[in-house]
Amino acid sequence: MNARLKALTTTTLAALGITQAAESEPAAPVVVEGEIVEDPADEPADPAPADDAAAEAEAAAADADVAAAITLAATQSAAKATAAANARWADVLGSDAAKGRTAQATALLANTALDAAGVKAALAAFPKEAAATFADRMAGVENPPVTAGAGGDENAAKAGNYGWDNVVAKAFPKTAAK
Repeated sequence: MNARLKALTTTTLAALGITQAAESEPAAPVVVEGEIVEDPADEPADPAPADDAAAEAEAAAADADVAAAITLAATQSAAKATAAANARWADVLGSDAAKGRTAQATALLANTALDAAGVKAALAAFPKEAAATFADRMAGVENPPVTAGAGGDENAAKAGNYGWDNVVAKAFPKTAAK
């Protein structure tokens, strides 16, 4: 493994919380978040490669193993972060503090790094949204005046007949009564 790749691997593993022993040190177990992932003491020592092609193949396999370990650690870390975020949202939105303050709760959850308890405390300072019913909303709308018109039933009958007369005249122009 060349020096640049080794430095990159070491930096990436350290960033993900994976520790490995240096090559000059005796083989030590690989530890990920406090759990032993690989213990070299359990494995027999690898024999020395016979030629350069075998050494390169072994180095490529080792690089692939390191890449797989990095990918696995990153995936597990992302999964834990997603689960923690989902739990935070569920805790806050399911609480009594969020009832009637859903818009504020959503804004605080999305735009701050507060934990669930901090968001709930902040929500307590907001007034609850008024629960508007359909009747409440309709009471605030002015209705137009609607009347039957002058003449009562005669005008209503004429309007109805006039409408049907026009429909019949358009549908059957030769037979329509005039």
